Amino acid sequence: FGHPEWIDFPTPANDWSYQHCRRRWDLADADHLRYQFFQNFDELMHACENRYGFLRSEHQYVTLKDEGDKVIAFERGEFLFIFNFHPTQSFVGYQIGMGMDEPMRLVLDTDEGRFGGHKRLDRANAFPVLGGAHKRPHSVKLYLPARTAQVLAKESLLQGGISVCLSPVFLASMGLKDAADFKVVICEGKDNARGKPLPFAAGGCAQIDALVATFELLAPGGTSVPCPVSADGLFYVFFPGKYTIDGVGYLSSGSPDEQAERLSIPSPPLVPALQAPRVQAERPSMPLPPVLQERAAPTVSAVVESPEKAVGDAETTVDDTASEASFHNLPEYLSDAGGLGNMGRIASLSVFDCLEPDDAVGLRERREIAEEKEDRPARYGARHLNTPVIIVASEINPWSKTGGLGMVASSYAYEFAMRGHRTMAVSPRYEQYADMIYIGYTKVWLDSREIEVKYFHQRQDYGAERGCDYIFVEHDCFRRNGGMYGDTNSGKEYEDNLFRFALLSLAAAEAPLVLNLGGSTYGQDCIFFANDWQVGLLPVYLLYKYRRHGTYHNARCIFVIHNLGYQGKYRMSRFPLDKHLGLPQEAIQDLQGEDMHMQTDCLNLLQAAVKTCDRVLTVSPNYANEIQTPEGGFGMATVLQQKAASMRLGGILNGVSDEWSPITDPHIAQNYCVADFLEGRAACKQALQQELGLDQDPDACLLGFCGRLCYQKGVHLITAIIGWLLQDTGNGVTGRVQILFMGRGDPEYANLLRASEGQNQGRVCGYVGFDPKVEHRMMAGCDLILMPSQYEPCGLPQMYAQQYGALPVVHETGGLKDSVQGFWDVARDRETATGFCFNPFEENPLKERLYQAMHMYHQDRPLFQQLQLNAMRSDYYWPRAIDEYEKHIDWTLEDPSCR
Repeated sequence: FGHPEWIDFPTPANDWSYQHCRRRWDLADADHLRYQFFQNFDELMHACENRYGFLRSEHQYVTLKDEGDKVIAFERGEFLFIFNFHPTQSFVGYQIGMGMDEPMRLVLDTDEGRFGGHKRLDRANAFPVLGGAHKRPHSVKLYLPARTAQVLAKESLLQGGISVCLSPVFLASMGLKDAADFKVVICEGKDNARGKPLPFAAGGCAQIDALVATFELLAPGGTSVPCPVSADGLFYVFFPGKYTIDGVGYLSSGSPDEQAERLSIPSPPLVPALQAPRVQAERPSMPLPPVLQERAAPTVSAVVESPEKAVGDAETTVDDTASEASFHNLPEYLSDAGGLGNMGRIASLSVFDCLEPDDAVGLRERREIAEEKEDRPARYGARHLNTPVIIVASEINPWSKTGGLGMVASSYAYEFAMRGHRTMAVSPRYEQYADMIYIGYTKVWLDSREIEVKYFHQRQDYGAERGCDYIFVEHDCFRRNGGMYGDTNSGKEYEDNLFRFALLSLAAAEAPLVLNLGGSTYGQDCIFFANDWQVGLLPVYLLYKYRRHGTYHNARCIFVIHNLGYQGKYRMSRFPLDKHLGLPQEAIQDLQGEDMHMQTDCLNLLQAAVKTCDRVLTVSPNYANEIQTPEGGFGMATVLQQKAASMRLGGILNGVSDEWSPITDPHIAQNYCVADFLEGRAACKQALQQELGLDQDPDACLLGFCGRLCYQKGVHLITAIIGWLLQDTGNGVTGRVQILFMGRGDPEYANLLRASEGQNQGRVCGYVGFDPKVEHRMMAGCDLILMPSQYEPCGLPQMYAQQYGALPVVHETGGLKDSVQGFWDVARDRETATGFCFNPFEENPLKERLYQAMHMYHQDRPLFQQLQLNAMRSDYYWPRAIDEYEKHIDWTLEDPSCR
């Protein structure tokens, strides 16, 4: 889908990993790519696995790995998977060896119209078996378009059509004993025109003679029975075989007898809630190569066509001169034009409230008292508190923020100052901020000219001669009518972002040398904290521009990675090192990276920062491990492994700001602590239910989700199981639930939440938007907080939840794995568990953990309350995190510089 970021074939260096393709998720909304269809294909792959179970097969064989052609083929069970990763080269008559001695038929391919493809592949005919190839006894010849994946199955697996059965539980729920008088109505065409009804046979099944089908189920009397997970109420079947409509109304693979042997938890739907309306997009066919035109056959479409607007041509050549203006350096939420202009709460819906300095100090004093009462461990005795700390970030709360970066930069500024360091925070002056004093200027050499920047200052004092000097760099390039990083109208990254953030890096390096603050400059002997790719050039300039000329010889730079997925890549030929950046040509060894668009004509700012800084930190220990793997390294695993091998890489879990405490929180109905949390949380739950229109039911298990409505946050996993959660099947667990969503993002998810609330008044609240006060109340009133994120470098809501006694249910990744102690065994985990963890990132594992959590809530309340106590005693206090930062500061200052 679209253009792979880079391709890594199995080698000893990557432990023979078969995770070949790294994808550019930051380009998810680009019209000329097809990332928006990836989830569609992924969901149908899950449906294929549900139907045929190829992942459970013991037979696995990698047939072909051709690094020149970028083609990989492997067998799994009775299926053959072929990938052509080449960005431009298609192949005709490409021979693939295989072990199957049977004609093969295409069942899924990324070139289908429903996935935004060109419909060039033949799905109507089977591919005959040929002689051996690639050390396999048999083979097939295929057409492999560039950047496509194909899934082929034995033709015998696709015989017999589609058989739809009704489970006894489903019939009982309708008050019936057999399937007589039920009918299946096939839907065809753009408007899902209904065809002739098909009856159910005496055996309780309806037969559809097709490979794929879309149908409506009619009960006796002609009443339509809607599919609970399809927006249009229709049932979608993508592969031949037997299917059963189970007791909850899901269409699951297998006969009723096979269904009866499964767990009592209903099987996941073959078509998740968002699949039906989204997967239908078709687009014009692209002509086949001449050699294939004569054998071209109509595509067998698995779903009917839709009048939705066709997406752009996936094969369109990208304009290299304009590629720097796309959002390949920024998260997907910033590629939304509506989000670019808002400097408020966009990226994360959990942020630190904006406190005045006196209020912040007051909260800290109360926390200090609580720390003594709770007998927290003694703080680390830092050895370099006299060394000034310079924090450099492209955003800092409350003046500018799009998410976690701005919030954490603000916390650094406050916490290092409170610890006793002389502290400076440097960031751009995007707007005319209030209460700023002009304190000076400097001139730097950039873009082959001398550039003047001005500095504005605000001092915040925290008492005991401690405080932070906030420095804002002013230049015309930072003032834009749109957002901080891109144009709100076009949704494009600013063309001069490299210039803007190179200027910020140089201005930050100059600030400690030239600004007289409180009677003196900060001087050369300091430590810089550079945050994310926007200031990735700071350690590069410190090495090549300053340290090599006798300045900052004793200074050190720690580079903090908040999200490795966004690296700051620009075309080197367009931005020469010497003329544009003022760097010597030898710096190319650190700055030159690789990119599928630019090849080696690529400047990678984050890679350069990793290579030249004195230490790399991430925002959680587990994330520090994940980024060293091919799966999580985004093309930089080797560089980061080398940094770790030199003992210069670590991870520190972020802390929780002082205002997140049920003892002092002014936004909740009743304050409470460990001693009276049951009474306090009961009052908060009742107030939350009343405020948001939920039934006043103290016994219902109240589940909450607060985050961006997007795939990465796992929203699709939750929406797919709403029906299962609300369905009372007599097990004493499901059906006794209320669900609260709050967030904004993908309109499809937002519409689904609104619809779910409308259909389940009093049991579901779909709050599309955000209110920071409600977020506090959710932590105090919800019993479970859901965070099924696909990946999460750190994450904050799971820590907030534990502070308030709400148990988090999280995907075991990144900072979620570090901050939530999962419950697995009663004897072992009773005194330590603080929540529930699931893995892998799939629907059924989430259902299992949710069922366990809700069963404990309803059937073993003392154990549930013990976990709440464990959670409330968790230590996510920022000074605890700063202890770890102080250790790394000591190690960094006492070690030689990196270069």
